[in-house]
Amino acid sequence: REEFKNAITNADYITFDLGVNNFGGFVSQRLLTRGTPDEVQVDYAHILSDSQLTLFNTAKDAMSKIISKLADDETADTVNYMLDTLAYAYVGFIVNFDACMEKIYELNPCVDMTVVSIMNLMEGLSADIGDITVPFGDLFGVVIDLANNHMANICCYKYKYSYESRTDIRKELCIDEDTL
Repeated sequence: REEFKNAITNADYITFDLGVNNFGGFVSQRLLTRGTPDEVQVDYAHILSDSQLTLFNTAKDAMSKIISKLADDETADTVNYMLDTLAYAYVGFIVNFDACMEKIYELNPCVDMTVVSIMNLMEGLSADIGDITVPFGDLFGVVIDLANNHMANICCYKYKYSYESRTDIRKELCIDEDTL
C-alpha cells in the first residue's frame, strides 16, 4: 500500500519484527485443524530453487525414515505432517523476510534498522500422537532458531541492519521469564 511505502521511504529508523503469520498463525491453523497429510499437499517448487528443493527433500526423507522406525504408519504420517508444516513455515518465512528486506532497502537504502528475533510461542507444548509424545515445542524451537539464524547470519542484507535477540533484550531490561 502506498502509505506503507511512503512511511518506509521517509523513515529514519525502522524496527522490524516478522514471523507471527509464518509460524504462529499458519502452524497453529494446520495443526489445530488436524488435517490429514493427504488433504494439504505443499508444493515447495514455486519458492525453492532446484538445488534448495533437492536439499529440502533429502532432509525430509531422512527425517521420515527415522520417524517410521519409531512409530506405526498412522503416527508416522501425523508426525511427518507436523514436520512438513514446520518446514513450510520456515521456508515461507525466509522468502518473506528476504523479500521485505529487499523492498525496504529499495525504498530507503540508507535507513537504520533493527531486526528483532522471533519467539518460540509453543515452548513446552507436547502432543500425544499414537503411542508417542511429540515434543512439539522443541521441534518448533528448532525451526524458530533456524529462522533467527537466517536473520542474524545468513540474509544477504545482514550487514545493513542490526539484529537483536528477544532473549538479549529481556536480559538487558532485567525482565525474567516468569514475568512474561
